[in-house]
Amino acid sequence: MKFKKIVLIGAIALMIAGPFLSYTVTFQGVTLIDDDFTSFDGTKITGTVVLPEGHQPTDSAPLIVLMHGFTVSKEFFYPLAAELARHGYICYCFNARGHQTSGNESTLAYHEIEDFRTAITYMLSKNATYGINDTQVGIIGHSHGAICATIVGAKDPRVNATIPISTGANISDIAAKFAGISVSSVFNMLSPLMNIHVNLSDPAELYNRSPIVYVNQNYSSNLLLINGDLDEAFSIQENKEILAKAIWNDTGRADDVIPGKIYTNSSGKRKLVVEHNVEHAMECFMPETFNETVAWMDLTFYGGLREPVNTMTTLVMVSGIMLTLLGGLLGFFVLTSYLAGWTSKKVEKRSTTIQNITLKQKGIQFAMYFALFAGISALIPLIIFKIPGLHSWIPIMFTDLLSLFFIFIALLSVPVLLFLLWYEKRQFSTTIIDFGFNPPGAIYGILIGIIGGFFLVGITSLAVSDFALKLVPASFGNFLIVLITFLPYAFVMELWGRGLIQRKLTNLGKYTEVLVSAAIVGILQGIGSYVLFFVTQQIVGFPSSITLNENLPVINLPLIGLIVFTTLNFGISLLAGYVFQKTRCILSSTIVVTILLSWFLTAWPPRLF
Repeated sequence: MKFKKIVLIGAIALMIAGPFLSYTVTFQGVTLIDDDFTSFDGTKITGTVVLPEGHQPTDSAPLIVLMHGFTVSKEFFYPLAAELARHGYICYCFNARGHQTSGNESTLAYHEIEDFRTAITYMLSKNATYGINDTQVGIIGHSHGAICATIVGAKDPRVNATIPISTGANISDIAAKFAGISVSSVFNMLSPLMNIHVNLSDPAELYNRSPIVYVNQNYSSNLLLINGDLDEAFSIQENKEILAKAIWNDTGRADDVIPGKIYTNSSGKRKLVVEHNVEHAMECFMPETFNETVAWMDLTFYGGLREPVNTMTTLVMVSGIMLTLLGGLLGFFVLTSYLAGWTSKKVEKRSTTIQNITLKQKGIQFAMYFALFAGISALIPLIIFKIPGLHSWIPIMFTDLLSLFFIFIALLSVPVLLFLLWYEKRQFSTTIIDFGFNPPGAIYGILIGIIGGFFLVGITSLAVSDFALKLVPASFGNFLIVLITFLPYAFVMELWGRGLIQRKLTNLGKYTEVLVSAAIVGILQGIGSYVLFFVTQQIVGFPSSITLNENLPVINLPLIGLIVFTTLNFGISLLAGYVFQKTRCILSSTIVVTILLSWFLTAWPPRLF
């Protein structure tokens, strides 16, 4: 008991220190104001102005407009925008259409171009409100936002400085990374299941979305390209081609581009920054990105760097996240332990006959589980991709495809699980308690699941919000729909994992049981995911391997899927297995997993689901 109290005190301390540490660093010296606008076609676009603290409407400062990448949100750019604001810039971060609380649907660098330009127009119209110098405009984008920024920088003469962070040269080049596969046909088949409106089979649409088309020697904006050498989306070579065209109007001279060197022609300055050992998702949060971005804007608007960047900002923010998450996990384990202790009299913790099954019999049963689950996984893509119109069954944007997988795994598992329960009852005289069903303790199991699930959600949301990302579902209606959709799937998976597997390992000891069962369940679901992906690959036409970047090895997609899903499910099973070990109630672990994953599916990435 004393140990629990010490851990609980430590967890609370970490959960307080983490947010305080990172939040105060991220937003020190800045003010945030939500400000939305209506785009050219009537679409509502939501955004936030990041002002230097104490900035007055009578002041005059350059405007920087920032657009995030596909599947994230405006909060993604808050740390960089806050750093720019501390250096005297007025920043405007907006949600791309089809993301978070912005309206309509994504068109992948088509209508988003005009949204970007409309955002500039809108902010310049409020120069008297925010104290903006309407002759000084810079733009920044990442990934999808970087493609848009590159094009906007070429089309809009108001833009003085453009910083695309991880941009591509030609949209059709993406197809080449997939070993000649027709990405457009695959994408067009899946796009009805997503919040996207695009036809990549049309050469004109590919052309209109390719930044290299718009870049030439007359590119009037000072152009800074930033790319990580481990970027799995866009390569250094693509960035060199863009810069070569901006300098000499000749993509053939891409190899002549020297990273780190500033080139100047009659239209402006150009530079490529290559960040070493940095991949796609982290480029916007690297100290080098902060340094180069501030220096480029200062060079454009003031002739040179005025004040160096505090490079500790990102490190402190990340440290705050880690401390908060660590405190949250420790707190979750202690909380679950206390809750289980308070309800222990109502929860049946001992199996009745399951201990009588021999090790050999358990091995045979586990092998049967693996074979049956792999068979179910193989059938799912055949049903989803061969029966037209199934996506219309689930009315929730991007969740359509995932929801279908969840639903059919649950549906196909029901007869299989009923057979297994009947078979084990007949062979081993098992009872309902042997499978994690505990009617007397059901209400307590549900209560523990709800409290534990929302505790994890709250702590994770708190941790990520320190990093300036609001981990809140854009629509709580969608959250409830996804939760209801996901609940049968989670229950079925918990019956596989906890009722059939973990319940047979209760003789291993308290924590060994959780670890071993989590490993077995992780492998089970990893193999299922491998089979599912392999069959989907054969139906849809995906290649078995791709090369994303010249600095990265060839990736075997099914193998990567096996590793990723095994690891992911192992982590989830550790949490669920611990809850089940404490309660011996399958409902508690089901609800924890359901709340946790449903929340993330509707909040992270925002508006993706």
